Amino acid sequence: QNIDTIESPDNYYEVKYITQAINRLLERINDYAKSLKTVNKNLLKNKKRLIDAQRIAQMSSWTYWPDTKEIEVSHEFYRILEIDAKKRDISINTIVNFIHIDDKELFLNSLKRSIENGSRFDFIHRIVTERGKIKYLHTEGRVRKFKNAPTEIMGVSMDVTEEIEAKQKAEHMAFHDPLTNLLNRRAFLDKIDYLTKLAKHHEQIVAILFLDIDNFKFVND
Repeated sequence: QNIDTIESPDNYYEVKYITQAINRLLERINDYAKSLKTVNKNLLKNKKRLIDAQRIAQMSSWTYWPDTKEIEVSHEFYRILEIDAKKRDISINTIVNFIHIDDKELFLNSLKRSIENGSRFDFIHRIVTERGKIKYLHTEGRVRKFKNAPTEIMGVSMDVTEEIEAKQKAEHMAFHDPLTNLLNRRAFLDKIDYLTKLAKHHEQIVAILFLDIDNFKFVND
């Protein structure tokens, strides 16, 4: 709300001068309040846009202070982990517990190395959500060290499950028969090429057993 100006109680020069000065100050306060209101509206719009953008990209942002073990995460982080933001507080231990047991060492060692060197980090790891679903996250960020302030780690984690699973499916289809799900000719040739190179490197011999089955074409058909 606007602050109303005041009127001079008499015609004394000093009083009128002070009153005018106060009114000018009140006008500046009103203008500042209006501009602040506009800034707050723009910040709110930008915050909503950021939330929408992160939801669309399935990407969450986070900041971690290793000295105090404090961590701040965006709302999308809760959705990726499939937990209710109103019922669960996020801590670094909570996040580590969600990481797949086979990828915990990779995650912790990468962060530890980056903190020691003050460097960037970039890796893909799995998590097990609250509902037991396995997801792949692409996590990257950087460590910022300050002389008179705690070390700060800023990062983003993007859900790349669909991309990883699509790649795995494509690789599986390339080397497996779609009907029997057995390894196909391409996989056989690829394996033979690998074994011959390996044998040559170690100066060893590779043997191939060819088994012929009568009337197998009939069974195959």
